[in-house]
Amino acid sequence: MRIDGLSERPRVQPSSARTTTVRSSRQAREAGDVVELSKGAQDVAGLSALANAAEVEPNPRLAQIRERVNQGYYDNPAVRQQVADAVLASGTMDQTVRDAGQVLVARQQLDAVPEVRQERVSASRERVGAGFYDTPAARQETASRVLDSLA
Repeated sequence: MRIDGLSERPRVQPSSARTTTVRSSRQAREAGDVVELSKGAQDVAGLSALANAAEVEPNPRLAQIRERVNQGYYDNPAVRQQVADAVLASGTMDQTVRDAGQVLVARQQLDAVPEVRQERVSASRERVGAGFYDTPAARQETASRVLDSLA
């Protein structure tokens, strides 16, 4: 991205930039500025330090599952069925199963609707023959619906 209006970038010598920073911090200390952290911020900092210092022990069960995957244990259809049954029995998938059922019903209902609804085509042909679409109001309504469908 280019920003117009600046003829050239301001040049600051590295040593003067450091001097300015040091001078600013000295002036701030001399002026009596103080930074205080809230109790909540101190608690978060303490918890963060504890989390970073804690040793993470790998879960031995995860290592066992990885080994089984690598050995092909879960390639057995009976084992896959047992895992699927256990997941379903746990109740964690109930909402997903309900949602999938609703999608299936909606898909079946959509499949039941014919691609071309002959009764609508016949009604439109009758309107064309009667001059219904030759009125300004009908043209305006048709144009509005076409534009709405494109949006």
